[in-house]
Amino acid sequence: MKIMTTAEPTPLVIAVRYPRLYEALRTLLKETLDLLRKEPVPPWPTRPILKIVFDSANSSHSESATEEFPGDVLNGLQSQLESLPSYRTAVDEIDSLLHSAERMPSFAPTSQGFVLPVLSRYLDIHRSVQFDETAFQGAYGYVEDYLATDALSVRLYFSLFGLGEHEDEIKLSDSHRIYKVNQAEARRVGRLTSLPGPRWPYSWPIAWPAPGTHLLEAITRFPKRESGNLAKLLGDEEARTTRALRLTGVGGSMQYLTYEDEGFSPFPFRFGLPATLKALGGSTDLTATGLQKIKQRWTTAYELSSKLLKSPETVASHVRISAVRFTNSFDKGLSEDKLIDYFIAFEALFTREDDAVSYRLPLRASIFSGDDAAERERIFRLLTVGYKLRSALAHGQDQLTQPIKVGGKKISPREFIDDIHQILFNAVHRFVRCSKVSRKDEVIRAIEGTIVSQDRGTLEKLWAE
Repeated sequence: MKIMTTAEPTPLVIAVRYPRLYEALRTLLKETLDLLRKEPVPPWPTRPILKIVFDSANSSHSESATEEFPGDVLNGLQSQLESLPSYRTAVDEIDSLLHSAERMPSFAPTSQGFVLPVLSRYLDIHRSVQFDETAFQGAYGYVEDYLATDALSVRLYFSLFGLGEHEDEIKLSDSHRIYKVNQAEARRVGRLTSLPGPRWPYSWPIAWPAPGTHLLEAITRFPKRESGNLAKLLGDEEARTTRALRLTGVGGSMQYLTYEDEGFSPFPFRFGLPATLKALGGSTDLTATGLQKIKQRWTTAYELSSKLLKSPETVASHVRISAVRFTNSFDKGLSEDKLIDYFIAFEALFTREDDAVSYRLPLRASIFSGDDAAERERIFRLLTVGYKLRSALAHGQDQLTQPIKVGGKKISPREFIDDIHQILFNAVHRFVRCSKVSRKDEVIRAIEGTIVSQDRGTLEKLWAE
């Protein structure tokens, strides 16, 4: 589009997708600035905020402060703005674009969701009542990009606790990374958790990451027509990411922190999720060896986690049951409950109907999971004892309070549960790889063939392909 200016003898050419919308909002902004020049501004309106202060590398506190929000000056001009012909023109133009695309949730009003944010963003960027074309383009461009796209993106942040040393950034995929925060990033993310204004449907505690700690960043993309379900979309990504981390073997624990829109958002409020601390429970070693294993597992783990959430019927029942029982066991507070979950998962993987479970389950699992004779014998003994304990627990007979005898050696309940956990973790991963080329019955036949022939080649080929 061409715009004539008094400062230039030739037209200023500006490339935009929606020239009529650009001109309507440009005219409205100029008339808004004319109104503001009649008012005593600045000083600009302020809001109370929480300021994060880092006392040292390992400690911080918050202080109450005030900050200027120039865009808030429009709150007192709503009736005057609505009386302007240019305001009505801008609203009608956006309404026509939204109606033709059928992409906007009905509860986001055009004026609050689109028109006023452009004016407010301009003031927050430029902080002047004088018109500036470049500043207006910066404020307008976000809205135009939103109108032109079919998909939106939101960036979620999770605090990770208890991890060991690793590189400053670990790229798991194009949409996920683990990174260490410095003070500037801690303040930026912390500010997102304490933005002034309404929150819905949940509130969460004011929190921020400490410098030197780790965050997991997850980008979730969705069709714009689904943006009215943003609270559910955030919850879904939190569930997918939690399960994927558990399936990769990342240690420590995690907690949802906050989110931010990538680009423009028409919502005048922020959604929240309960900030529940969730156990991960794997290795905290993210040095070279541990890190490489996590990166190798991530794609498969996240794909499986996504299917379990959105389309569980597409996952083979033995993989679905074992993966769900394994990952849900992290939320169980009692070792007894964990053990019951573990053996439901083992039965789903290694048994058929009418099997002599107490013998065949430990035998098949040891052949499948043990890479050498000593390891296979250890797994067989652990699972034999574990199945007996599971049966006793299911009938209310025993509790895991005393040392457990395995092969002539007594180990603590904690060590015993950790060993069973790791055996199941490895078995689930191998079965996931096997399921790409073979059904459960074929895997069990390969296990039994290995018992007879003592040749593991055919079996190992199933999860290697």
